[in-house]
Amino acid sequence: MISRNHAEFCVDLPSISVVDKGSTNGTWVNEQQVVPNTEVLLNHGDMLTFGGPSSIVRQDREHLNPFRFFFDGIRSHVIARSGTVEHMRRMLATAPQDLYTTGLEKYTCLHVAVTHNQEDIVAFLAQHCRPLLSARTSKGMSALHLAADAGRLRICRLLIDSGANLMETNNVGFTAAHIACVRSHLPVLRFLVERGFPVNANLGKHRCGLLHYSARNGSLPVLRFLLERGADPMLVTAQGCSPLHLAASREHVDAARCLIEEGGADVNQRDDAGATPLHMAVERGAESVVRLLVKLGADVTARTNSGITPTLAATTLGHTAIVNFFRDEVGVDEPATDEARTGISGLPGIDAPALQAALRKSVSSVTKMRRVDDDEDAETCSPGTIERMVAGVERGLAAGSQKDAEDVLRGKPMGTLKQVLRHAIDAEKYSVAEVVVGILQSLSATNAQGGANTQP
Repeated sequence: MISRNHAEFCVDLPSISVVDKGSTNGTWVNEQQVVPNTEVLLNHGDMLTFGGPSSIVRQDREHLNPFRFFFDGIRSHVIARSGTVEHMRRMLATAPQDLYTTGLEKYTCLHVAVTHNQEDIVAFLAQHCRPLLSARTSKGMSALHLAADAGRLRICRLLIDSGANLMETNNVGFTAAHIACVRSHLPVLRFLVERGFPVNANLGKHRCGLLHYSARNGSLPVLRFLLERGADPMLVTAQGCSPLHLAASREHVDAARCLIEEGGADVNQRDDAGATPLHMAVERGAESVVRLLVKLGADVTARTNSGITPTLAATTLGHTAIVNFFRDEVGVDEPATDEARTGISGLPGIDAPALQAALRKSVSSVTKMRRVDDDEDAETCSPGTIERMVAGVERGLAAGSQKDAEDVLRGKPMGTLKQVLRHAIDAEKYSVAEVVVGILQSLSATNAQGGANTQP
């Protein structure tokens, strides 16, 4: 029963039908409204929507129905979602080739069974259809990756015992252990490490290790577990960032303290741009982290490769509380300069204070988000998709065309824009961030104008 919409699914495996029970705004299949109390058989690939068609146009802009779904009607997938091992056994005996059919985003029936926590079916498929263990979705996700992402420890154990590859990576270079670490699924991570995953493996083009992701997320239990298992707090990414750099840049004061006091991290370690964790905390405006780092020995006079000190960065970026702390409690003061306006990485032509002001005004909550998935506006995109968008904006700017840069993002949902903005900030791509901020501000203005014209 789809409660508010008064629609029912009728299941007669492997067939599924939908019946509209007199909902207010109707049930739709492939843009056709279902006649009330009429059973409609769903076929693989059908679009099922509740409360209206899949999209509507208002003020010359298309709005997608959030209650729209593509129906995965492949028989083996239907059984993997809603059936039993006996259903799957009969299919293996009568049509074994159907067990290897892929559906939307190249999911197999094993992927579907993992997603729906069907342990018995996962065990059956892992035993009788072993090639499915290495099958990948369009995002490069194996069954083990999906199990780690969902925190399903029993299924992870089952898959590893059946021969799943512990070191297999998805399209962005994540192993199951990396995914468990990002999601802070400590029981799954502990199991994978106990099965032999090297805690200091830094894979993918960014070369981030498990400790980097736990520091970035601020998960103390995961952080402490990794340090106990020998994770190196001095391990660096492709850009030379240590876990402490990432903890500082995300305002995780407890994680920063743990890395220094329990892990022995170097409080003055520099990345490839010459920035220390203190620089990162200052640029973020993280006063509590700044105070901690200074207390534990951070050098307030350290200069980046472009000659910027933490005090200069704080002054230029307008972080008044940090400026006052440096001046009144540390005894260091430094006036802002035009040179520092390019930011810590020395990016030319960017007015850092203006950018910071725009960020605070239009998307102040973005820098505090822990996961994009938590944003009610978000349509979560893969990291690879976000990187391609950022690269497209950069190409447009490099060609001198603001319009080309903006067109890459034009029409994207608010949540996607926030993802791009967060990525640009994390990667210190301030020119890209400026483009996103401009689009967000125009959307906010449009929405405000539309709201003002709305009649009660």
